[in-house]
Amino acid sequence: MPDPVYAVIDVGSNTVHMLVAAVAGGSLQSLDDCSEPIGLGIDLERDGEISPARMAAAAATVREYGERAQEMGARAIWLLATQAVRAASNRAVVVRALEEASGLAVQVIEPDYEAELAARGSGLIHHWRHPHLMVDIGGASTQLARMEDGRLTVTRSLPLGSGRLATHFSHDPPTQEEVNSLSEGIDRALGLALEPFREAGLPLPAVVTGGAAKRVAKVAMGEPPVRVTRAQIEIALDRLLGSEALSIACDYDLQEDRVPLTRVGALVLHALFRLGALAECLISPYGIREGAVLAMAERDEGDESQ
Repeated sequence: MPDPVYAVIDVGSNTVHMLVAAVAGGSLQSLDDCSEPIGLGIDLERDGEISPARMAAAAATVREYGERAQEMGARAIWLLATQAVRAASNRAVVVRALEEASGLAVQVIEPDYEAELAARGSGLIHHWRHPHLMVDIGGASTQLARMEDGRLTVTRSLPLGSGRLATHFSHDPPTQEEVNSLSEGIDRALGLALEPFREAGLPLPAVVTGGAAKRVAKVAMGEPPVRVTRAQIEIALDRLLGSEALSIACDYDLQEDRVPLTRVGALVLHALFRLGALAECLISPYGIREGAVLAMAERDEGDESQ
């Protein structure tokens, strides 16, 4: 009997991403992993709402992905949306457009649940029982969570998304003034958000996920999962800020339009090392989508056992 297949369509701030995977014994086999750059977070940062053009592009992509997942035999398809849709002033309109296009119900997940899914997905490669930070650098927000014995004990959501903040770069490479201004904003937001984590006890090792973080890993060390130090992040940051996007894309096999987002990811990681006094940083290739697939499989197993 073949392993059950599940699909997650993630309407994120930078991309609409789909993962189709077979699940067996708590492990995943990816069958399809694709994404389409839409840039909802750009609209969110500039206007506070999603434009008709990007809404239509997201809806068309969701429809295509839903049909592909059905053709691949997915027994369940989860259409979820994160910060760009969550915070948009026209959220209801966006949700309706996605649902009408796909015939699927949209779940706009809250930050705590987003962190929980990211932690579950990253658990595919790490099983730290001792306290650690879970960090998910998304396109429109960054989630911080303190994990202990598999539980989230402290969580914070920050408006530090790679797609949103990359809109503040007007030059390639960015000027020192642009970098300083963005770094100051990151430090302010992160400094406040880390206060309850300090009270609970810092420094801690950290597990980091999200597309921007995975690309930073490629510049710093190679394909994740990798462990990186503050010194390695600083070297990667110098490379990212000191060369044009095209050169970086060629050197590290990145898409050119992802380089500004990668620069933001490196700035956020560097600030985390400095302000959170990180003891260790593991960059994971797995996150929300893998966690969502595992959650669907677990729910089905529970239903079948009743």
